Amino acid sequence: IFTWRMEFVMMLLYAGPKVCLPVYYERLVLDPKGQMTRILKFLGVKWDDIVVHHEQAIGKKGGISLSRYV
Repeated sequence: IFTWRMEFVMMLLYAGPKVCLPVYYERLVLDPKGQMTRILKFLGVKWDDIVVHHEQAIGKKGGISLSRYV
């Protein structure tokens, strides 16, 4: 079954590399720094090493706060 969601994803993919950046889970797991560098560059976001070491920012001021409900 080809849903509207899949049609939307396909439309974005066909729109080209300025609109949609495919990200493959396997590549992200095997090469997190390389893939996150690519993603942030696509988004126009400056690189910061905390991206691949986010666990170090948990509970720190200006860092990551975890939900109390998880």
